[in-house]
Amino acid sequence: MTAKYKYVVDNKLKWSGDIDEEKKGVIRVNPRKGGLLNTILHEEIHRIHTKLTEKQVSKEASKQEKLLTIRKAISLLQKFDNGGHMGCSSKDKKARAARLRAMAGAQATSKETKVIK
Repeated sequence: MTAKYKYVVDNKLKWSGDIDEEKKGVIRVNPRKGGLLNTILHEEIHRIHTKLTEKQVSKEASKQEKLLTIRKAISLLQKFDNGGHMGCSSKDKKARAARLRAMAGAQATSKETKVIK
């Protein structure tokens, strides 16, 4: 049986992401460190494949990020949007969804810009 994980936005985290399997089953991300989708994928891969090395996890996260659809990106971001952490009240679901779509679009645009340059 898979352990249940809590997904947390932690703007004070020193690095971009962290997973705590032993103590509380918490996955934390710091969106201010950049590479948010890659970080979420990276920590999810750690959660699922506990035996992989850091290098293997990083390589797989990069590969998976390239294959992400907008719908999947939004789904991943929503795991960390518990209680309005993304800047909207929890009752305003349309605004939250629009903000998540904008974040996913910004990630895609920034990636496309890097490829073009």
